[in-house]
Amino acid sequence: MRFRGPMTAAALAVVLAGCATGKPLPSGAAYLPRDSVFVVSFDLPTLTATDLYKELKESGGAVGLNRINLIKFAKAAGLDPFRDVKWLTFVGRRRGESEIPINELSAVASGFDGKKVYGFLKGSGLPSDPYEGMDIFPIVIVKDHCRFCLGVLDDTTAAFGDGETLKAMADVRHAPDTGVASEAAATALLRRIDPRAAAWGLVRGKNLSEGLADLLARLQGASKGAGALAPISDVSFFAVPGENIVVAVDALAGSDEDALLIADVIQGAGSLGKLALKQAKPEQSALLSSFRVQVDGKLIRVSASVPQAKLVELARQVAGGLFDSVLPGVGLPSGLSSGR
Repeated sequence: MRFRGPMTAAALAVVLAGCATGKPLPSGAAYLPRDSVFVVSFDLPTLTATDLYKELKESGGAVGLNRINLIKFAKAAGLDPFRDVKWLTFVGRRRGESEIPINELSAVASGFDGKKVYGFLKGSGLPSDPYEGMDIFPIVIVKDHCRFCLGVLDDTTAAFGDGETLKAMADVRHAPDTGVASEAAATALLRRIDPRAAAWGLVRGKNLSEGLADLLARLQGASKGAGALAPISDVSFFAVPGENIVVAVDALAGSDEDALLIADVIQGAGSLGKLALKQAKPEQSALLSSFRVQVDGKLIRVSASVPQAKLVELARQVAGGLFDSVLPGVGLPSGLSSGR
C-alpha cells in the first residue's frame, strides 16, 4: 500500500482501516439494475439526528419537506419516513445512447414494515400490474408510461419511481446476476464502503477520469485534454459521521501503473486546492489539511476528515442555493438567512 500526501489523524486511519474487501454489500445495493449510473443512499435516522438537520427543521425546513409527495404517501400509509425508514437510496439509470446522463430516477426505501405498506396499497383500491412476483402500483402515468409507481420488493424494502426501473429491480430480485452486484469492479468498490457510513454512493460511466483531467488542466492553465488520464468507469464514496466527518472516494484503475499515475494527478489537484483555498479563504484552509491519496494495487482512495462544525458552517452559507434547486419556491428558511 502506498500513500500520497501527509498522514492524517489517527481517527481517520482507524475508520479507513476497517474498509477491506470481503464485506457485505451496503444497505440499498441489493436490487440495483446493471445499467444504474448513479446511486446515492442515506441513513435517515442517523442523518436526521445531526445538528444541521435539527437546525434546518427548527428554521422552517420542514415546510419544504412536507411538500414532497413521497413523504405525504408515507404518512398516509402510517409511516414516519424519518423514523420507520432506515435507508433511502436514489437510483439513476441511463438507458440507450441518450445524451442525458440520467433519464430515469427512482428510489428504494428499506428498514421498515413492508407488509404494512403492501397492505395499505392493496387496501387503497389502486390497480396493480404483477411482474416477476411483485405487484407494481401505478400512481402517475404520462403517455402510457408510469412515471411514478410503487412496489414492495421484500418484507423490509419498497421501490418507487419509474415503472421500467421497478421492473428492472424485480428482475434483479428474481435473477441476482442481472444486477450491479454481479459486476466485479462495482462490487469490489461497494464492499469497501464502511458499514458505519451514514451516506454512500456509486457513480458509473465510460470515462469518469476525463472530468478530473480537464479540471486539473484549467487549474494549471493548460489546454483542455492535456495530460489525459487512463479511464475509470466506477467510483464509490461514503461519509462516516461524528465530531469529525470522514469522507472517502474509491476508484479502480485498469492497472497498478495507471493507479499510481492517477493518484499523482489527484494529489497535484489537492495541493493546488489547498493553496487556492488558503489564498482565497484562509479561515477555511484547515478543511483540506487531512486530504490524503492512497494507492493499493489498482485501487485509488482519496479521503479527508473534516470537523462537523466546519461543514455545518459551510452548509449554512450555501443553503439558499440548495433550497432553490431542490425545493423550488420554498426559499431559504428565515433562521438560516439571518445566519443563526
